[in-house]
Amino acid sequence: MKKFLFYAGALALLATTSCKDDEGGGPTPNTVMYNGNSYAVNAAMVEDYGPASMTEEGDPTHYNYTFYITDASRFDGAVEGVKYVLVADLYSNGAERFNGGQFNVVDFEEATEEDVMGEKVMLGLLFIDLNNDGDFTDANEMQFAEQGSVTASGSGTNYALTFNLTFLENKKFTGTYSGTFQFVDETGGERMPGMDMRKTAKVKWAM
Repeated sequence: MKKFLFYAGALALLATTSCKDDEGGGPTPNTVMYNGNSYAVNAAMVEDYGPASMTEEGDPTHYNYTFYITDASRFDGAVEGVKYVLVADLYSNGAERFNGGQFNVVDFEEATEEDVMGEKVMLGLLFIDLNNDGDFTDANEMQFAEQGSVTASGSGTNYALTFNLTFLENKKFTGTYSGTFQFVDETGGERMPGMDMRKTAKVKWAM
């Protein structure tokens, strides 16, 4: 069985607000829903990690972009007052460039090469402040997506994302965001796909 390393990027966040659904109102643009509550998308970032290998041999098979959305006002500053951060770690088939489309959640602990080769696959990670204490350190405030998909399109610093993810206890994370993303080129960095993706998941909070 193949396992792959997930490094959830740099998440540095400033405070902002979230909002509940308006009674009787439909979804509004650039908002997301989690477990019946709606949240604004106030900042978005994408990291380009370049070619990625999904084989033991290490030959590039996919291209990796990691997208972040949050209700924080930007991706720097103190981690304070933030309600959520959604991380969508997307791997498009083919190592030449990132190609949009529908990316399906894969259990990387159980996946084989046959499950991922030629496919658009992803890992989803949600940080959610469930008890309004201003951090993500309590039980179940960091969750991996169990199933679902993210659809991505765009290029450069402009992308459109549609979320349809299921997390712990069958709670849904849905919505759309279309707009400008802070673009970070990480192709010269140290991140390389490897073994034990979910076991070694970690988050670097860069201040």
